[in-house]
Formats: sequence, structure tokens, C-alpha cells
Amino acid sequence: MKAVKLSLLLAVFLLSSLVIAAPSHIVMLKTAYQTRPAVGAPSNLTRLAKYKYVRQVLTSRLENELKPFIKRLAANPAQVAYLPLISAVAVDLTPEKFNALRSDPQVYNIIPNGRLSFDYPSRPVQVFPSRTAQTNLNDGLLLHKVSELLAAGIDINKPGKIVGVIDTGVDGQHPDLASKVIRFKNFENGSTTPTDSDTHGTHVSGIIAGGKSSGTQLGVYPGAKLVVASALTSHSNMVLALQWMLDPDGNPQTEDQPYVINNSWHSGSAAAEPFYLAMQALKDADILICFSAGNAGRSGITRPKEFPITFTTAAVDKKGVIGSFSSWGPANFNGQVLQKPEVASMGVDVVSTLPGGKYGKMSGTSMASPFTAGSVALLGAYFPELSPYTIADAIHKTTQRQIQAPWDRQYGNGLVNVHQAYLALKQATGR
Repeated sequence: MKAVKLSLLLAVFLLSSLVIAAPSHIVMLKTAYQTRPAVGAPSNLTRLAKYKYVRQVLTSRLENELKPFIKRLAANPAQVAYLPLISAVAVDLTPEKFNALRSDPQVYNIIPNGRLSFDYPSRPVQVFPSRTAQTNLNDGLLLHKVSELLAAGIDINKPGKIVGVIDTGVDGQHPDLASKVIRFKNFENGSTTPTDSDTHGTHVSGIIAGGKSSGTQLGVYPGAKLVVASALTSHSNMVLALQWMLDPDGNPQTEDQPYVINNSWHSGSAAAEPFYLAMQALKDADILICFSAGNAGRSGITRPKEFPITFTTAAVDKKGVIGSFSSWGPANFNGQVLQKPEVASMGVDVVSTLPGGKYGKMSGTSMASPFTAGSVALLGAYFPELSPYTIADAIHKTTQRQIQAPWDRQYGNGLVNVHQAYLALKQATGR
């Protein structure tokens, strides 16, 4: 009986992640907004127990809230995207149904199902990785003291942590990424073959986990495994991708959820509250959300990175000088002024992987965030008992400051220093 119940729970959770053509609207139900946080996993649970707790809450939402709502709406379930992560459904609405739902007592909000964006200060330029005879390391690994970690005998190929990437996809056959992509899903067409609809996602993935097939070590954590979603096509697909990250293989008995998720995208001027709820639920499952600060310069941090729990990264060049495009802080969340970006990583002329086995340099905070995310996962492999939020806090407190003030609008706390963060964690854990 217990096995049957587990199979039923798995089936309904998988139903919530079906890929369909992007519906016109996201209908958010009130029940998700009457209590905060979004899921509220008890803080005394272990990391695995938190993850299981969140899954159970989402299954309950699906069965007890979303499916009855769709039945009452008389919508075709096969044409609905269930989003229990935010207690919402994505569905096509006629003008008549839209107007009727505006006064429905169960409905909190109805928003258009808009598209997401990633932006380049410049398009990728194909190059071959360069290196010095002394190090064979990419510039970012030198700037952020991964070289000092290696000099101390710390193996950056240590297995143990999974990194999630939500982007344009990934070339899973690239020599520097082969065998590292353990799960992939395209939320536009349902494909599970790791491919990239652009170049952005492959470049980001290489910064996290790229190897040294070229002769130059590219990624900060080549020992990582990657779970990649191609989802930058609609808000509902993005929420589906964030939801999928909780159980990429569809088996609740396996621990394949990522330790940290990199997000090098922004939601533009569209409503950000669905993403706030999704991120809070993932935090409740003890998954860290890393974000690029944005490429808006003085115009400020792009949405939804202003949400307090995000770990947001500005972009610098190989000398540690801020990129002219990198978004300035502070951020504003519901009237609360927050010190974002938190840190800065290399994001100017970063050389990484491109589809088709190629390499290229690209610029943007999109390139800086994956370095930070990869650093969190690398350190997590050496301190596996620690929450990724504890690791991020250590990185935040051990930055190489570029200015005298404790926080700067452009640099945040300063440059990520992986070696110093490692030493701080080693001391804190008594190792």
C-alpha cells in the first residue's frame, strides 16, 4: 500500500512538470500568499529531510488546490501547466474567462505569461583558450585564487556536488562538458538531449564545470555534475524548470537535486512575485539561488535579483576592475534597501565553452554568476555537511575588497576569493 501511495505521489508530481505550449496566462491562487514563507520547511530538519518535506507540500498543493481549481474552471488538464511551486496554473484564458477569474475568491492574481531575457554587452567571439606556461589556468581561476587552492593540494575535481543551470541549454557533447550533464530538459519542446538553442548556456556551463581538453583549465569546479534546463521562453516554463530542479530524474528516492542553481537571466518589467515564491520554496529545500546582477550599469539590479535570499554577482575584468555594464546596487525589495550585489567575479572577456566543441570569450554578469555558483559547489564538496547558504556566507565574508567601505554599489563586498573562503570554513569546522 505504501509503495502504491509513493507511486501516486510521484505520478502527480511528474504531471506538474509536463511540457506544453506556453499558455497565455499564469493564474495564482490565494492560498500560497496567506502564509509566509512559501513552503515553510522546519529549520531543524536535515538537508535531505527539508527537500522531502518541500516535495510533499508541492504534491499536496497539486492534489488539493490546483487540480480541483482546473476542474472547476472546466479547462482541459492536458493543456495546463501545473505550478505547485507557486500554487499557480498556467492556462489559456479567453477574454470571458479572464474577466470572470478577476473576481474569483480563490484567485490572487492573473499575469501574462511573458518571456524571459538574457542579454550580452557583446556577442561571443570565438577564440582558443590561452594560458601561461606556469599555470595552464583560465584568468578567472587566477583572479579568484583557485590557483592558491591548487597550490595547497586541494583537488578541484573532487566529486560530490550537483549544480543546476537554467539557461538556453548546453552542448552535452562538448569535450570539456562530456559526461558532466547528468540531466537535461528543454521546457519548450520536451527534449532530454543536451543541446543549446544559443551559445549562452554552454558558455555558462563551462565556467562552472569545464575541463581542460584544450590544455587550459576552464571551469572553477570540473568535478561538478550538471543538471541543465532550457527554459528562457516563458515565465511558466521558467517556473516549471525551477520546480523540476527539485527532482530532475523523477525518482524521489534519489538525491539528484542541485546544491546550487545558477541563473543568468532576468524577468524584465514583468511581475516578479512568481519568482519570489519559487525561490523561497527552493531555499526551504536548502538549494542556493545564484544570480547575475544584470547588465544595466547605473540603472540598477535587474529583476528578480532584488529578492533578499538571492546571492547576486557583479562582473569584473581579469585585473579586478568592474565592468562598465555591470549593474549597480543597492536593490529595492518592497521598500527595503538591500546591499546587492553581494560579491564580484570575473565577467569581462571570459573564455569558456561554445557549442560544437568550440571556445569563445563573452562578457556579462551572466559570466560572473556561474563562477560564484561553481565556487559554492566546489567548497560544498569539501564541507558536504554544510548548507550552501553557509558556504555563500563564508564567500561573502572573505572577499578581496576593492574599496575601503564594507560594501560598494558596484563591487558588493569585493572579489570572490575561493582560497580564503576554504580556509575560513576549515577553521570554522575545526578541521
